[in-house]
Amino acid sequence: MEILNSRPVLLLLLASLFFLPALGAIDFEYCNKSGYDFFNVSRVEVSPNPVELEEYPTIRVFGYANKSMYDGTVEVKVTAGGTTQTMASYSLCVVGFECAIVAGTNFELVLAEVPLEYIEGVSKYVYSVHLTDDDVGESEEPILKMCVAFEIPTVDLTMASAQSKLIMELFSYFNKSLVNAFSLILASAFVLLLTCVVVLCDPEGLTDLYSLCFSLSDVIIVFLSLALGGIVYHAGL
Repeated sequence: MEILNSRPVLLLLLASLFFLPALGAIDFEYCNKSGYDFFNVSRVEVSPNPVELEEYPTIRVFGYANKSMYDGTVEVKVTAGGTTQTMASYSLCVVGFECAIVAGTNFELVLAEVPLEYIEGVSKYVYSVHLTDDDVGESEEPILKMCVAFEIPTVDLTMASAQSKLIMELFSYFNKSLVNAFSLILASAFVLLLTCVVVLCDPEGLTDLYSLCFSLSDVIIVFLSLALGGIVYHAGL
């Protein structure tokens, strides 16, 4: 009975999966704002999402082919600060499942380890994937068959830089504090050693075991108190 009652819930959860957005999917638009006759793009994914500093993400482009293409090049470009440059270039044989995209089929382009551009003072980077047909003869330029533009989600560089700077300052501060505390511990240990020598050389201490132990315990307590006080003081706690 419990299994039968749980079936509607399981079916509802399964159905809800079809309405969830694809993991890593991002917004995009056609470079010409209207689309292309050869290929229709349905989804663009970036992994990881968001991209952290010094990471090389993988870009996946999914779509449907209206016409066939048998030899092509895929380029990733970025526009930032008023300039556009090519970040990566791939052969269709490398990024596609085959060296050709056949009309009437779905396709997927996998662009691995794409280097990203970071310019100080620039906050907007528009990336674009260009698919050109190279099978046009020797006298003609490659024909652009598809192009999509998008922004890659990245970790806030300003915040990341501030966090890195704060971590380095804290590390330097605690490093100095530990050095100072270690110096204080060495000085305390030297005082402890001298005190022990004095206590052991005291005739009364040698004849009175209780007095000797009591003196040593007092010295150890003073030593630990000084060491702990030095660490707390230098750490600024």
